[in-house]
Amino acid sequence: MSHLGCKQLGMATNLQEVVETAVSTAISEREISELRDGLNSELEETLAGWDRPGDPLRITKDRLRRGLACNAQLLGGGPVPMNEHLALGRVVDAAAPTIATAPDTPHRYSKSGQPLPGAWGHAIAEPLRIEDPELGDWYHALSTLHKKDHDQLVETRCEGLKGSIGDLRSFTVVSQNLTFVDLAADVVLSARPDLIVLGTERTVVEVKSGKGHGIGDELAFYALVESLSAGVAPALVVGISLLPLPNTFSLPVNIELLDRAASLVVNTARRCRAVDESVAAARWPLTTTGLHCTFCDLAKQCPDISDEHLEEALLMAGHQVDEDADSAEEEPW
Repeated sequence: MSHLGCKQLGMATNLQEVVETAVSTAISEREISELRDGLNSELEETLAGWDRPGDPLRITKDRLRRGLACNAQLLGGGPVPMNEHLALGRVVDAAAPTIATAPDTPHRYSKSGQPLPGAWGHAIAEPLRIEDPELGDWYHALSTLHKKDHDQLVETRCEGLKGSIGDLRSFTVVSQNLTFVDLAADVVLSARPDLIVLGTERTVVEVKSGKGHGIGDELAFYALVESLSAGVAPALVVGISLLPLPNTFSLPVNIELLDRAASLVVNTARRCRAVDESVAAARWPLTTTGLHCTFCDLAKQCPDISDEHLEEALLMAGHQVDEDADSAEEEPW
């Protein structure tokens, strides 16, 4: 899905304006109930007879995205080492609720109204490095020149995010709210959107510190989890990407979008089963090579990727990979 079906909003439009004009697509409770019943039925059929470990099959945005990239990615699970992309993502994620509820941040401006050098680092990044030792250790190990470059990226991304969000003080803003949905066949959906904005309608927001590749599928998944959890669909799901320039994308939540997300969930469950059964039979799962190989725990063992290909992918990733705050967490089946 990626950006297909997303309405790209004009550069002058920000999240504040989107929320103020949000209109519900009026999905009925009956439609959501029928969607849940249909999803449960498909999951039961897809996973029937699978002799898997006793833990629930947890499907997250990260697992859904990794499964679409390559089946072997579903075998990964170790934490991603801290890097520039991940560090920027964590800073941007921390900045989002602050900007939404205190739009006068970072409080340090020149007479011309421009943020003073290091203003966002002082307001957001420095406190975060104290709270997050992994991030702090990574930053303090950088060379002086690398720190300077990273600090400038923090300023640029946060200032771009501020323009993309606007002033949400008249709304209730919930950040990083973890939601679970229990489904049939011992499947659990979980999602943690960056922001949920509550006004006359509910809007779910995902922030990307980079280009936002695949953001359409992620937004659809958020819409599904929020709809099944609350029994009422949000009016919109909104994605904000900060590269190459800040952009805001919105999707009205309709039954077609929820059906799309339900299909992605079933497909991910099917891939998880296929991978698990391949491993049980001592077979390597079907794989698809690409830039995602640079983040895969199993790249060095994969029979479908040579050392030469991996080195080329790593080189390309240094210039092209979409920065994101998401890390691969250990996820039980």
